[in-house]
Amino acid sequence: MKSDRVIQAYIERIMQIQDEKRNLLPNKQELRDLVEELGYSEQELDWIQKEFEKHLKNGQGFQSLENWREALKEYEQALLLNPYDAQTLALTAGACKKLWDQDAKKKYRQKAKSLARLCLKVKPGYTPALKIVDQISRYEYNQSKNQSLLLATVIFFIFLFYFLTQLFT
Repeated sequence: MKSDRVIQAYIERIMQIQDEKRNLLPNKQELRDLVEELGYSEQELDWIQKEFEKHLKNGQGFQSLENWREALKEYEQALLLNPYDAQTLALTAGACKKLWDQDAKKKYRQKAKSLARLCLKVKPGYTPALKIVDQISRYEYNQSKNQSLLLATVIFFIFLFYFLTQLFT
């Protein structure tokens, strides 16, 4: 189907640009240049937009069912087609955060924070992204405090043990 080839070519070029820029998203001018380079018609651009909306809607559907893995897959597909949509960036970050809440895997926490920060570059002050960054930053700060407290406790008991062994020997 021609429309599938159009989308595939578009995604491949976006990924090529990302590789050239070491995983940075293409900027808006690069996306405009890409559309011009590929010679897309308005109809083909509309098709790409409809595919984006389809993935976004599917992601939101999976999110409403709290199926975060499937939601994440759909949001990531949507971002391939429209990497500067603040809502999709925030929803993707939110799905990653929910997966981190479920699985406690550091990769999800890092990805959630990274996507939320990117969202804030695209749309400064966007509340959903601010909340994600805030929640993760608070967690990281508390983890740092807890590790320091644990280390201090261990050192205290080492000195106490040493003192007691010296006292009774």
